[in-house]
Amino acid sequence: MLYSKSILIFSLSLLVGIISTYHLKNSDQDNLANHGNLNHEYRAIINNDINEFLSQNFQKESKTDVVLREKRQAEGMRARRRRQERERMRRRKLQQERLRHQRQKQKMNRKRQQRKRREQQKKRRERKRKEFARRRRQRRMRQEAERRRRLERIRQGQERQKIEEERRRSSTTTTTRARTTTRRTTRRTTTVRVTTTRPPTTTESHVTTTTKSRTTTSAEKQTTETTKSQTTALSEKQTTETTKNQPTTSPNKETSSTEDESKATSELLPTPGVTSS
Repeated sequence: MLYSKSILIFSLSLLVGIISTYHLKNSDQDNLANHGNLNHEYRAIINNDINEFLSQNFQKESKTDVVLREKRQAEGMRARRRRQERERMRRRKLQQERLRHQRQKQKMNRKRQQRKRREQQKKRRERKRKEFARRRRQRRMRQEAERRRRLERIRQGQERQKIEEERRRSSTTTTTRARTTTRRTTRRTTTVRVTTTRPPTTTESHVTTTTKSRTTTSAEKQTTETTKSQTTALSEKQTTETTKNQPTTSPNKETSSTEDESKATSELLPTPGVTSS
């Protein structure tokens, strides 16, 4: 505002000076002959006054301009500082926001990594658990199969033992082919048919029926005794039948038949001193 006023004053004073100089020149031309020297002096005075006035105006204007310029400069500095401060604050906020976003992103990444790690550990534990369960199941199945095989072997062994025992029992109670011996005398001829059990071993000079199997029971002994009694009864019946049917023969043949009969009876009948084990 002051600057515009000073410019207006300066322009008005300049216009007044120009007009005054123009009028003075015209008046000088009109009164040149009479007032030549006087006009010259007046013109010099007027010019000096104008110059002094203009210099004073310039000084005033320069002083106001300096103040205004300093004010403007101070205001500009303050405004620039405010702008710089605002810019710094904006940059600081942006930096803080960027750092906050970065920290938040890092935090999310850490959480995601931890979640992935936990999931991987969970999957690994699940795989290990399944592997252990599979191995345990296979071991149980192998043990079960081994147990079944062992039981099958035991059962087969027991069956074999039963078969062997049955074979032993059947071998101890089997009857041999009936041997016929004829006893011929002058009066009568007798034939003896005997069924005996063959013992597996013989002791001393006499033939005795012995059983080597330790698993025989009293029932088996009773069966052997009954077979012996049955064989003796059958032999007696057969001798009576043969005596009825056989004719008489020579005395030499009778003696040989008596010897054979005595040998057979000695072999068949057990001695009283030896007992079957």
